[in-house]
Amino acid sequence: MQRATVGQVARLANCNPKTVRSLVDRGLIQAHRDPNGWRIFRDAEATAEKIRQLMLGQDGASNTGRQEELPERKGDDAID
Repeated sequence: MQRATVGQVARLANCNPKTVRSLVDRGLIQAHRDPNGWRIFRDAEATAEKIRQLMLGQDGASNTGRQEELPERKGDDAID
């Protein structure tokens, strides 16, 4: 088991550090704070694997990207 910071986990998971922070803030992965307030992950490899699974939409969760619905088109320019 290896302790790691947000940046280290992001490199292992091949994602942006903002993605790692977002997943922690949403409660999808766990991190602990050190005395300086940094997020610390107790098992870097396991956390990175969990992030990869979440990004692929596995493990019962959707991917981390936001998906916006487009409004229905109405009027003369609508395609039937």
